[in-house]
Amino acid sequence: VGDAGTASAVNPAVLSVKAPATVAAGTSFEVRATVDATGAAGRQVGLVVDGEKRAERPASAHKVEQVALIASASKPIPEHWGRVSLSGVDGLGLDNSRYFSFRSSATMKIILVNGAPSAVARRDELYYLRIALAPGGIAAGQPFALAEMSAPQFESADLSDADVVVLCNVGTVSTAAWTKLRHFVSTGHGLIVFGGDNVNPEAYEPVSKGEIALLPCSIGPATTPPEP
Repeated sequence: VGDAGTASAVNPAVLSVKAPATVAAGTSFEVRATVDATGAAGRQVGLVVDGEKRAERPASAHKVEQVALIASASKPIPEHWGRVSLSGVDGLGLDNSRYFSFRSSATMKIILVNGAPSAVARRDELYYLRIALAPGGIAAGQPFALAEMSAPQFESADLSDADVVVLCNVGTVSTAAWTKLRHFVSTGHGLIVFGGDNVNPEAYEPVSKGEIALLPCSIGPATTPPEP
């Protein structure tokens, strides 16, 4: 039960708050708040994260607006909280603040191996994967750090700083590279393989069979589905 205060034609409020559920530790991200300070001149919209003031800007006294505030998670803890508030005092103070929570994690470093690069963006093998792993908009504090390379470059690549390797329509992989990937996976890292018309099934045969197979199944030749 809360005190609704005295009747007033003006009731400034923070109507909603939108923030990403997960961000990369130490990176900046955007918090969007819908604020109604109509008729209440001089109000400020403030952002607090983990008890520390992060941002502040004037609120419009003429219309309901969406306010973008930049925050970051600097404390070395996995769970965080935040608050967006309107300054000032009015008859109903309960709706002058809204809270949110989010998690932070270490940035995951991913190597994308491009088996079919193209000067035409939408034909490039990594085009859609880039969008999926690093979308724009509100989730600006991306949890992934992406490194791209060609299949020949991967043969001599250093994987010591990577968390995941993604082979995207890579035609052939040398024995030395597979040995490197076996060690990479056996030490707790990730491997993702996407097929495509460049893939040579014979090149993947050494890691598709046996007790220490990297792939859960063999890769067969390309087939054309029958006409309906």
